Amino acid sequence: MKFCLDPGHGGFDPGAVGVNGCHEKNINLTVCLNLAAKLKKAGIKAVLTREVDSTVSLAERVHIANEAGCDFFLSLHCNSALNREAHGTETCCYKLGHKGEQLAKAIQGALVDSLQSKDRGAKQANFYVLRNTKMPAALVELGFLSNHDEADLLITGDYQAKCVQGIQKGIRQFLKAISEAH
Repeated sequence: MKFCLDPGHGGFDPGAVGVNGCHEKNINLTVCLNLAAKLKKAGIKAVLTREVDSTVSLAERVHIANEAGCDFFLSLHCNSALNREAHGTETCCYKLGHKGEQLAKAIQGALVDSLQSKDRGAKQANFYVLRNTKMPAALVELGFLSNHDEADLLITGDYQAKCVQGIQKGIRQFLKAISEAH
Protein backbone atom coordinates (compact mmCIF):
# COMPACT_ATOMS: atom_id res chain seq x y z
CA MET A 1 0.00 0.00 0.00
CA LYS A 2 1.44 3.35 -1.03
CA PHE A 3 0.17 6.83 -0.08
CA CYS A 4 1.39 10.02 -1.68
CA LEU A 5 1.52 12.72 0.99
CA ASP A 6 1.50 16.27 -0.29
CA PRO A 7 2.46 19.07 2.13
CA GLY A 8 0.69 21.98 0.44
CA HIS A 9 2.58 25.10 -0.67
CA GLY A 10 6.32 25.49 0.08
CA GLY A 11 9.35 27.46 -1.09
CA PHE A 12 8.35 30.89 -2.36
CA ASP A 13 4.66 30.07 -1.70
CA PRO A 14 3.97 30.32 2.06
CA GLY A 15 0.28 29.45 1.68
CA ALA A 16 -1.89 31.17 4.24
CA VAL A 17 -0.10 33.38 6.75
CA GLY A 18 -1.62 33.07 10.20
CA VAL A 19 -2.82 35.94 12.32
CA ASN A 20 0.12 34.97 14.56
CA GLY A 21 2.59 35.21 11.64
CA CYS A 22 3.05 31.47 11.07
CA HIS A 23 3.26 30.10 7.53
CA GLU A 24 0.94 27.34 6.37
CA LYS A 25 3.73 25.66 4.36
CA ASN A 26 5.68 24.90 7.56
CA ILE A 27 2.73 23.34 9.41
CA ASN A 28 1.83 21.25 6.36
CA LEU A 29 5.39 19.96 6.02
CA THR A 30 5.83 19.10 9.70
CA VAL A 31 2.52 17.23 9.89
CA CYS A 32 3.27 15.36 6.62
CA LEU A 33 6.76 14.30 7.72
CA ASN A 34 5.43 13.01 11.03
CA LEU A 35 2.52 11.27 9.31
CA ALA A 36 4.89 9.61 6.83
CA ALA A 37 6.97 8.23 9.72
CA LYS A 38 3.84 6.86 11.46
CA LEU A 39 2.53 5.26 8.25
CA LYS A 40 5.92 3.66 7.61
CA LYS A 41 5.83 2.09 11.09
CA ALA A 42 2.38 0.70 10.23
CA GLY A 43 3.72 -0.87 7.03
CA ILE A 44 2.32 1.73 4.64
CA LYS A 45 4.77 3.27 2.20
CA ALA A 46 4.65 7.07 1.97
CA VAL A 47 5.87 9.05 -1.02
CA LEU A 48 6.18 12.77 -0.31
CA THR A 49 5.87 15.53 -2.89
CA ARG A 50 8.39 17.54 -0.86
CA GLU A 51 10.49 16.76 2.20
CA VAL A 52 11.97 20.24 2.69
CA ASP A 53 10.80 23.82 2.22
CA SER A 54 10.92 23.81 -1.57
CA THR A 55 8.76 25.05 -4.42
CA VAL A 56 6.88 22.23 -6.15
CA SER A 57 4.28 23.08 -8.79
CA LEU A 58 0.82 21.55 -8.75
CA ALA A 59 1.68 19.65 -11.95
CA GLU A 60 4.87 18.29 -10.33
CA ARG A 61 2.90 17.12 -7.28
CA VAL A 62 0.47 15.21 -9.49
CA HIS A 63 3.34 13.80 -11.58
CA ILE A 64 5.13 12.51 -8.45
CA ALA A 65 1.99 10.71 -7.27
CA ASN A 66 1.11 9.27 -10.66
CA GLU A 67 4.66 8.19 -11.56
CA ALA A 68 5.21 6.52 -8.19
CA GLY A 69 2.10 4.40 -8.76
CA CYS A 70 0.59 5.47 -5.47
CA ASP A 71 -2.67 3.87 -4.38
CA PHE A 72 -3.97 7.02 -2.69
CA PHE A 73 -3.14 10.74 -2.55
CA LEU A 74 -3.51 13.04 0.45
CA SER A 75 -2.76 16.78 0.40
CA LEU A 76 -2.47 18.66 3.71
CA HIS A 77 -3.36 22.32 4.12
CA CYS A 78 -4.53 24.94 6.60
CA ASN A 79 -7.51 27.12 5.81
CA SER A 80 -7.97 30.89 5.90
CA ALA A 81 -10.98 33.16 5.58
CA LEU A 82 -11.82 36.86 5.74
CA ASN A 83 -14.18 36.03 8.61
CA ARG A 84 -11.84 35.65 11.60
CA GLU A 85 -14.52 33.62 13.39
CA ALA A 86 -14.43 30.82 10.78
CA HIS A 87 -13.02 27.66 12.35
CA GLY A 88 -12.97 23.90 12.08
CA THR A 89 -11.69 21.05 9.97
CA GLU A 90 -12.81 19.95 6.52
CA THR A 91 -11.69 17.37 4.00
CA CYS A 92 -12.30 17.56 0.25
CA CYS A 93 -12.50 15.05 -2.58
CA TYR A 94 -12.96 15.54 -6.32
CA LYS A 95 -16.13 13.50 -6.85
CA LEU A 96 -18.73 12.20 -4.46
CA GLY A 97 -19.66 8.53 -4.60
CA HIS A 98 -16.13 7.20 -5.15
CA LYS A 99 -13.19 5.99 -3.05
CA GLY A 100 -11.90 9.56 -2.78
CA GLU A 101 -15.08 10.47 -0.90
CA GLN A 102 -14.72 7.39 1.33
CA LEU A 103 -11.13 8.42 2.11
CA ALA A 104 -12.17 12.03 2.80
CA LYS A 105 -15.02 10.97 5.10
CA ALA A 106 -12.88 8.51 7.06
CA ILE A 107 -10.11 11.06 7.59
CA GLN A 108 -12.57 13.85 8.40
CA GLY A 109 -14.37 11.81 11.07
CA ALA A 110 -11.21 10.58 12.77
CA LEU A 111 -9.51 13.98 12.57
CA VAL A 112 -12.47 15.83 14.10
CA ASP A 113 -12.54 13.23 16.90
CA SER A 114 -8.82 13.64 17.53
CA LEU A 115 -8.82 17.45 17.42
CA GLN A 116 -12.25 18.02 18.95
CA SER A 117 -12.69 20.64 16.25
CA LYS A 118 -15.80 21.88 14.49
CA ASP A 119 -16.79 19.38 11.79
CA ARG A 120 -17.06 21.32 8.52
CA GLY A 121 -17.63 18.05 6.67
CA ALA A 122 -16.30 16.12 3.72
CA LYS A 123 -16.91 18.18 0.61
CA GLN A 124 -16.54 18.05 -3.14
CA ALA A 125 -13.90 20.41 -4.58
CA ASN A 126 -12.36 20.98 -8.00
CA PHE A 127 -8.74 21.36 -6.81
CA TYR A 128 -6.01 20.62 -9.36
CA VAL A 129 -4.33 17.91 -7.28
CA LEU A 130 -7.63 16.13 -6.67
CA ARG A 131 -8.76 16.39 -10.28
CA ASN A 132 -5.51 15.24 -11.92
CA THR A 133 -4.23 12.40 -9.76
CA LYS A 134 -4.98 8.93 -11.13
CA MET A 135 -5.74 7.50 -7.69
CA PRO A 136 -8.43 8.27 -5.09
CA ALA A 137 -7.45 11.58 -3.47
CA ALA A 138 -8.38 13.82 -0.56
CA LEU A 139 -7.30 17.27 0.63
CA VAL A 140 -7.43 18.09 4.34
CA GLU A 141 -7.84 21.59 5.77
CA LEU A 142 -6.56 21.13 9.35
CA GLY A 143 -7.91 24.43 10.69
CA PHE A 144 -8.06 28.16 10.05
CA LEU A 145 -4.88 30.25 10.34
CA SER A 146 -7.12 33.32 10.15
CA ASN A 147 -8.72 32.32 13.47
CA HIS A 148 -6.64 33.34 16.52
CA ASP A 149 -7.42 30.23 18.57
CA GLU A 150 -6.80 27.75 15.76
CA ALA A 151 -3.67 29.53 14.52
CA ASP A 152 -2.18 29.31 18.02
CA LEU A 153 -3.07 25.61 18.24
CA LEU A 154 -1.78 24.71 14.77
CA ILE A 155 1.78 25.78 15.60
CA THR A 156 2.06 23.54 18.68
CA GLY A 157 3.66 20.12 18.61
CA ASP A 158 0.83 18.63 20.69
CA TYR A 159 -1.86 19.78 18.25
CA GLN A 160 0.18 18.70 15.24
CA ALA A 161 0.58 15.26 16.87
CA LYS A 162 -3.22 15.08 17.25
CA CYS A 163 -3.52 15.94 13.54
CA VAL A 164 -1.19 13.05 12.68
CA GLN A 165 -3.03 10.70 15.04
CA GLY A 166 -6.43 11.57 13.58
CA ILE A 167 -5.33 11.30 9.95
CA GLN A 168 -3.56 8.00 10.60
CA LYS A 169 -6.65 6.59 12.33
CA GLY A 170 -8.83 7.72 9.41
CA ILE A 171 -6.49 6.06 6.93
CA ARG A 172 -6.56 2.82 8.93
CA GLN A 173 -10.37 2.88 9.08
CA PHE A 174 -10.57 3.57 5.34
CA LEU A 175 -8.16 0.77 4.43
CA LYS A 176 -10.04 -1.66 6.69
CA ALA A 177 -13.37 -0.71 5.10
CA ILE A 178 -12.15 -1.15 1.53
CA SER A 179 -10.42 -4.48 2.33
CA GLU A 180 -13.62 -5.78 3.92
CA ALA A 181 -15.59 -4.71 0.82
CA HIS A 182 -13.46 -6.97 -1.39
